[in-house]
Amino acid sequence: MNPFTDHAQDSSLDPSSENFNARKWMKTLLAFQSRDPERYPKRTAGISFKNLSVHGFGSPTDYQKDVGNAPLEIGALFRWATGMGKQKIDILRGFDGLIKSGEMLVVLGRPGSGCSTLLKTIAGEMNGIYMEDSSHVNYQGISAKKMQKQFRGEAIYTAETNMHFPQLTVGETLSFAARARAPRNLLPGVSTNLYADHMRDVVMAMLGLNHTINTRVGNDFISGVSGGERKRVSIAEATLSQAPLQCWDNSTRGLDSANALEFCRTLRLTTNYVGATACVAIYQASQSAYDVFDKVTVLYEGRQIYFGRTHEAKEFFTTMGFDCPDRQTTADFLTSLTSPSERVVKPDYENRVPRTPDEFVTAWKNIEAYAKLQREAPR
Repeated sequence: MNPFTDHAQDSSLDPSSENFNARKWMKTLLAFQSRDPERYPKRTAGISFKNLSVHGFGSPTDYQKDVGNAPLEIGALFRWATGMGKQKIDILRGFDGLIKSGEMLVVLGRPGSGCSTLLKTIAGEMNGIYMEDSSHVNYQGISAKKMQKQFRGEAIYTAETNMHFPQLTVGETLSFAARARAPRNLLPGVSTNLYADHMRDVVMAMLGLNHTINTRVGNDFISGVSGGERKRVSIAEATLSQAPLQCWDNSTRGLDSANALEFCRTLRLTTNYVGATACVAIYQASQSAYDVFDKVTVLYEGRQIYFGRTHEAKEFFTTMGFDCPDRQTTADFLTSLTSPSERVVKPDYENRVPRTPDEFVTAWKNIEAYAKLQREAPR
């Protein structure tokens, strides 16, 4: 059954119906495409990285410019022209990880720890940041340089802020996004316009945006959808790209806990059935949302202090000597470890637990999970 043209026979495949079932729709589409795998190949993209270090450049000092200190700008221009005013700033130091096709990674850390930089690096958004020559990044046999040039649309980074054309309606915005990423080999009897409109309706139904189709997106100055709905428009736009490697930077900001959980479950659908890979940075994730993910990495001031299975992370740190209160979620517990004022140490462990970022890194690299990661990651 072609879900684009035959959904009238089954209301669960019709995105405009109250009986629409996203899981069944996806299964039907994949079953139809599996009849001709050469015409409809499956696109996947895992990633592994070893000793990943990223840096940027900045000026050592800055000041508020006014008429009185305008002459000082001459010296600043001279230092900029000669390269003397640039100072190297280390952002990420020695990261290791392996995210296979179909897996979901949650990135935890306090603001400023490097979560956004890690996601940008994975997606190839290297504007203003640079990888060290000793870093090794591999996309299932494809080098980072080749991925950024020849397969740029296959890895996307979705920023925390919402950037749209505010005058366009939600329907127009998502139709354009779907049409821009329409595949060359469409299903029989499906035109580009039909494909774009149907995919738009499916994603809107999945994210609860059907009622906003004729409403302008808007912004701070133009009236439009609400802030939470605008965030879901951003999520829908990125989803329509159908990129096999997706990086989401705090995309649940502005959503309530129920919608944030639904967002994670929607990503889970695409990873399970399409084989996509998702890397998501979340602040204050609920326990239900955390449990959706396969792997977790914890960042502490630009260092990686853990990378592994989500269900093993809590035990690793509690065995080390840290205490997790009964009502604290695993994500909050892991994030609290990166704050000296928030982490709680068990009695008699005060002098045995790590305290500085480098001590946490040493503890992480001395366990079997780290050695196993080194063996599994492709060389």
